[in-house]
Amino acid sequence: MSKADYCYSKLSALREGKGVKYYVFGVVTTNPVERSTAGSDSLLMFSISDESVKESIQVRIFFQQPPKDVQIGNIIRLHRVYFEEWKSKQTSTKCIIVKKFMSYCIFAGCHGDKPDELLFSSSEHPSFTESNSTRIKELRNWWRTVSKKLPNKDEESQANPYMKQLIDLTGETLSHVDVICKILQFRDISHNNPLKALIWDGTDDICKSTVQIDNLSFVPEFGVIHCLNIWPESLQHFPKEKALDSWISFKFLRTGVYNGNIELNTTKQTKFILLPESAPEIQKKLEIIRALDSAIFPSSFSLENSNNSDTNLKTSTVGCSLRGEEEKVYKSALSVTLHEHIPLTTLKDVQQFKNPVHKFRASVKVVNHWPENITEFTRPYCFTCKKSLPKDLKNSNELVCNLCNTGNCKWVYFFCLKVNDETGSLVLIVFNDAQFFQGVPPTDLENSNVSRDTIKAKVDSLLHSGQRFTCCIKSYIQNQERKYQIFDTTVL
Repeated sequence: MSKADYCYSKLSALREGKGVKYYVFGVVTTNPVERSTAGSDSLLMFSISDESVKESIQVRIFFQQPPKDVQIGNIIRLHRVYFEEWKSKQTSTKCIIVKKFMSYCIFAGCHGDKPDELLFSSSEHPSFTESNSTRIKELRNWWRTVSKKLPNKDEESQANPYMKQLIDLTGETLSHVDVICKILQFRDISHNNPLKALIWDGTDDICKSTVQIDNLSFVPEFGVIHCLNIWPESLQHFPKEKALDSWISFKFLRTGVYNGNIELNTTKQTKFILLPESAPEIQKKLEIIRALDSAIFPSSFSLENSNNSDTNLKTSTVGCSLRGEEEKVYKSALSVTLHEHIPLTTLKDVQQFKNPVHKFRASVKVVNHWPENITEFTRPYCFTCKKSLPKDLKNSNELVCNLCNTGNCKWVYFFCLKVNDETGSLVLIVFNDAQFFQGVPPTDLENSNVSRDTIKAKVDSLLHSGQRFTCCIKSYIQNQERKYQIFDTTVL
């Protein structure tokens, strides 16, 4: 190999920019998926990572001759590549684009004996330097540490060679496939045709779908969505009422391609079992899903000394009304809000709205919360100092601020909800809203079992009911950062 020195970037340093080219190393973290394009090229998609990022970054290689040895754990070196936003009908994502004039090499991963163990190269005479050798050793050591924490997929494959993840399915016709997945939606067809179910198992770190998902009430942020045809011969035994939003083990499915899209089909031999989240195989899937979760909750958050009162908030036709206007109550299955006359807004529009101080109303799906412990949803707060009281004052008979020595203190709700809709996700703060949980004013949840259990039941309903949660949102600026807070909303 010839010698050449390039300036390589860590993946965390990639920035979108027209004409900006990067040189990077990364470890392959997902199995490659091949797609055809409108032209003569084909497209190979997979994800890579390194020690500088918490989320994998997708790579899209356009090729005429397919790259070899793109396997999980192997190391790829990319030269002169772009980092751009890739848009489709369903989603958009920032990814590394590799075109014909760009070069890449695949090196052996943790199993490699030598740093320069080259498995594949797009050029005839690839360069290799001592710094390349050092970087490959670093990535191998990092991946050895990371991979120990991931479920062992090889063991599962050896135990059941027919078990597949949805990301592994290609255009190849298979007569026997087993999958474990969750049903997101049923689409009823006439009695002579199959019941179509949209299935998802959380594999892959962006959301990809082989079916139309425009009317899907909740679109996951990541994972492959396929169509499963449940034919009448299987439907008579299928627990449709219990299956929606549940984990199900399907055995003896077959795969095929219809209108260019992968579909799964039941057969006369198909068996299905509803699995609880406590099942070992589901716990393994949840480990992977949690690792892929692209929204990371802050280790701490603060409203203290913030200036986000209603007098600073403006509204328009996409936001909620001011309190001075006539207020009407809007009721959904999970919540009650004011400002019925204001149209619902998508989370994408909320985040892209030009005025950073504004009010909105949105219909969303709650997918997580922080803190994880329900007993930490409340805290004592001083409204004179605008600060939380120290924890050692929580158990005192009277709440008195240790800074201003006043009793202008009371218990408040203080936590975050992560919410999704079809356009994106957002972290919403709940603060000082005594009516947020209907009939449960904020108090010391460590010493109130009734309040704690009631709140836990309401939170579980938000997370697991599969229904939309309608809320009013106000945005404001604190410490030069835009934040979002729920207001005028009551959870039933």
